[in-house]
Order: sequence, then C-alpha cells, then structure tokens
Amino acid sequence: CRKGKQLYLELENGELENCALLLHFMMTGAILIQGEPVPMYQKSKFDISIWPPRFCKFELITQDETRMAFVDTRRFARVSFCRGTNYLH
Repeated sequence: CRKGKQLYLELENGELENCALLLHFMMTGAILIQGEPVPMYQKSKFDISIWPPRFCKFELITQDETRMAFVDTRRFARVSFCRGTNYLH
C-alpha cells in the first residue's frame, strides 16, 4: 500500500504475521529490484551492476530470492518496522 511518499510492505509469514515495513522515501529515496530496469526519476542515477547498490539503506530478499534495495543518495529516507494492524492510521 502506498500513501504519498510512504510505502507499507505487509509481511505475512510466521512470526511476522500482522507486521509491516514502513518505507518513507523523503526527497530522494527509491526502490531498486535486482535484474529489473532502474526507474528514472529526475536526475537520479543508480548503478545496479554492483549489488547491493551504492546508497543502499535496506535490502529485502523474498522467499523466491528476489532482491529489493531501498536506496537514498541523501540519506534522509527512513525504514521502520511496525507490529500490529494500525500502522495505516
């Protein structure tokens, strides 16, 4: 679920049931997925030939081995972990 510059990744596995990762992009945050084209946003340039990419703040590896990096060149973005179901309020 996305609200403005925030992305909520709901987790649904074992102990992580009813939990979420809250990613706040701030001004320059972005999500990169290994093997997928780099999203073009303004003048941001990300080199994904090296993984995890430079400015990686958080990396998530899913059960099917998909690798996602949360990157932020200015280091203002935030990652939070939330338990329960009221994180959208």
